[in-house]
Amino acid sequence: MTKLESILKQKGFSKTKLSRDSGVALSYIHEIINGKKSPTMRTLEKLAKGLGVKVADLIGEPKNKAVGE
Repeated sequence: MTKLESILKQKGFSKTKLSRDSGVALSYIHEIINGKKSPTMRTLEKLAKGLGVKVADLIGEPKNKAVGE
């Protein structure tokens, strides 16, 4: 599961809602999740704003990962 998918699930957002809230095309969101596209920093900023999180939350390490793993 990608960081984006994990946050979507955690927030209870659908990809359609994220698309509406962020202004990022639904097809592009699908491509990011499926690993076909790598989002630009601007797209990450839009997605983060739409989700109400920081860009670092989308690209950082999982919080439950132990140090040294």
